[in-house]
Amino acid sequence: MRIDVDNVEPRNFDRGAVRVIKNFLPKPLFKELQEVVMGDEFPWVFVPYTVKENLYDKKTGEVIESRDDGNFMFNHHFVKQDFPSYEEFKKKDYKESEPSIMSPYYKQFSKILPYIQESKPYSKLMKLKMNLYPNQNRYIDLGKHRDIGNIDKSGKDNFDDYFIGILHFNTCNGLTIVENEKIKSEENQMLLFENVEHHGTVQTDTKIRIVLNFNLKK
Repeated sequence: MRIDVDNVEPRNFDRGAVRVIKNFLPKPLFKELQEVVMGDEFPWVFVPYTVKENLYDKKTGEVIESRDDGNFMFNHHFVKQDFPSYEEFKKKDYKESEPSIMSPYYKQFSKILPYIQESKPYSKLMKLKMNLYPNQNRYIDLGKHRDIGNIDKSGKDNFDDYFIGILHFNTCNGLTIVENEKIKSEENQMLLFENVEHHGTVQTDTKIRIVLNFNLKK
């Protein structure tokens, strides 16, 4: 049961295929987590791209080309799943690897999970990752991508087995774009949507933009 001392109830509405939930977390919990990630002791890792894609040889399974979008960000993994090589994925006995806890902060941030379960039930958390985008004094459209899933040699995919959550940690003019829906970042706002192509933009009105990304198995 949700208990909020400020009596601010979540508000749900749909933007196309995206469920937008404002005031997603009780205010005291959100402020607790926001102070952690915006503090000067939270560890961030530099990533020299925001989207990366490997192209595989269909016969050998070897990586023949690796592409990225040429942008950069900082991130922090709370939970991460190891992705298989093409060769491993096409095996008949392939089994999905179990996600691993990567951060000492996981316990604190796992307090969010019951609120997601209440909004849209899921069976397993596959990835939990915080992204930070520095202001670069210009609008930047980041690369379109799907967060999770595989395509086998026959062209069959498992994209529909998952859905995505994005929790905005600060208010700015940076966008989350899901298909044709453009949704501005607003603190304590959760977006829930199917595992479809989406992307973000870099803001110009604040020093940083922070979002928490969830990959969830149905």
